[in-house]
Amino acid sequence: MYEECSSYDIFGIDEEFSQELIKKVYNKLIFTYHPGNVQLKGKENFRKKIYKIQEAYEDLINNT
Repeated sequence: MYEECSSYDIFGIDEEFSQELIKKVYNKLIFTYHPGNVQLKGKENFRKKIYKIQEAYEDLINNT
């Protein structure tokens, strides 16, 4: 299972980022780890990663 990381760690950003930049990073991460991306292998692991990204995004948007 994934080790506990803060939402900022998952996104690779500082706490000073604006909501607009958080949305840009979110879209890039979702595109990168989307299971429909034919270049990816082990799609189940990527679904778990997307779930973590979505949780982190909700946390960041709600707290900014």
